Amino acid sequence: MARTTDSDLVPQELRVLVAVADTGAFSAAAETLGLTQSAVSHSVRGSERKIGAVLFDRGRTGARPTLAGDKAVAHARRVLRLLDVLTTDRAPVPLREVFDVSTQQHRSPVGSVSCRTRPAPRPGRVG
Repeated sequence: MARTTDSDLVPQELRVLVAVADTGAFSAAAETLGLTQSAVSHSVRGSERKIGAVLFDRGRTGARPTLAGDKAVAHARRVLRLLDVLTTDRAPVPLREVFDVSTQQHRSPVGSVSCRTRPAPRPGRVG
């Protein structure tokens, strides 16, 4: 599996870029994401450093994506959609717990209990 590097954007950074583009302001994006405005500013600056381009024009009226920002936000949206599909499309295998209880007096006066977790059988399968 490939390891991330300091130049890789992580999903949270992508969410920040999309939120700033959608809300038009760092403070509004921060409120939407439950972050501080400082954390959003720091994240955007880090993303700009990693990408090597200014992604937002900042002004008194808010933040607007630059041409590079428009491209970055469009890519971020696609990646986040794919991550969403990856996490929601998988079919989790339900687990069931199995308990074996033994009360044989000759082994232990209080008995013994063992627990293990294993996948539950799928419908239609035997054994």
